[in-house]
Amino acid sequence: MTKPTELPTERLLLRPFRLSDIDDVLRYASDPEWAAFYLRAYDRGVTEHMVARSVVISWDKEAVFAIEADGRVVGLVSLEVAQESRTAELGYDLARDVWGQGLATEAASAVVDWGFREYGLARIFAEADARNGRSLRVMERLGMTREGVHRRDQIERGEREIARYATLRSDWSSPGGILPSVTLPSGEYETTDRNQPPELTTPRLVLRRFQAGDVEDVHRYADDAEWNRFLGLPEPYSRRDAEEFVAKAMLCDPKAVSMWAIVHEGRCAGSIYLRGESPGSATLGYSLARPLWGRGLMTEAARAVVVHGFEDRKLARIYSFAIVGNDPSARVLEKVGMRREGILRSNRVVHGDRVDEVLYSILREDWEA
Repeated sequence: MTKPTELPTERLLLRPFRLSDIDDVLRYASDPEWAAFYLRAYDRGVTEHMVARSVVISWDKEAVFAIEADGRVVGLVSLEVAQESRTAELGYDLARDVWGQGLATEAASAVVDWGFREYGLARIFAEADARNGRSLRVMERLGMTREGVHRRDQIERGEREIARYATLRSDWSSPGGILPSVTLPSGEYETTDRNQPPELTTPRLVLRRFQAGDVEDVHRYADDAEWNRFLGLPEPYSRRDAEEFVAKAMLCDPKAVSMWAIVHEGRCAGSIYLRGESPGSATLGYSLARPLWGRGLMTEAARAVVVHGFEDRKLARIYSFAIVGNDPSARVLEKVGMRREGILRSNRVVHGDRVDEVLYSILREDWEA
């Protein structure tokens, strides 16, 4: 299994993306001139989606490196891998204020060399708009061979001609210098600022969408063995684990999963979600930082989400699970009006052990009563 890694070059550090990179990426990707060969310049929502996706993507399928120069992110290099054919597509982009310095070639060369070794590839190819001379020169400097032009390609962008280049493992001679790449189409990225679940407020809490700045708070409360006892998350819980959790939360499609950060006194202190199941039905799940246990805050948050589910989403049924022995969680469900329906034996695996869970639910007619 390929894991996120770092590649240093003479002037750059190629490393996995972090959510804290969002502002750097937005700074260069919102530039209309930079976006001349893209579908559009990025706004914050598109940038958040792009960075969050890069944080959580499986490197068995696609490796995405942030290009860091002088302490800031100035671009990216990616390899999208087809394991069966042992081929990969190279992609890259670079901030306009560092064009003309050979940085794209330096970064791409390092990733191509790494890709041949890491994945055992036989071929790496790249594509670019045939009018994008800068991108074509990067590919040529990498020693790639121009294989042809796709006429009237990507019609949604104006019937562009796309030049394709490739290098074979037998051609590649690890120059220690650097290789070419191609720009990633911005059209593949959606946005994280549309169709988000509504912000919910209670007397002591705000339930809002997760933000990049929540990573440190999540790491702080989740790296606690007692908090994690009934959750089965990795132990120890690393900052990268927190990064990936927040990125996934930012990418949640609210039509499938509505995920909120539980904010108490200005800090993220937990999470709560409604996951759609069959039509009219949803599962409630939650967690709260251990220092806040025993103060009724989890019940407060859960009640707000249950009300949202019945009033705004017009659900007919909301249900949840509590592991046998997790009495505080069971009390939360009972306080919001849920009824115990039965025990599901060996329903989950937690820290390697199969555990029983109690099933709770509340129907619309229960709630209305």
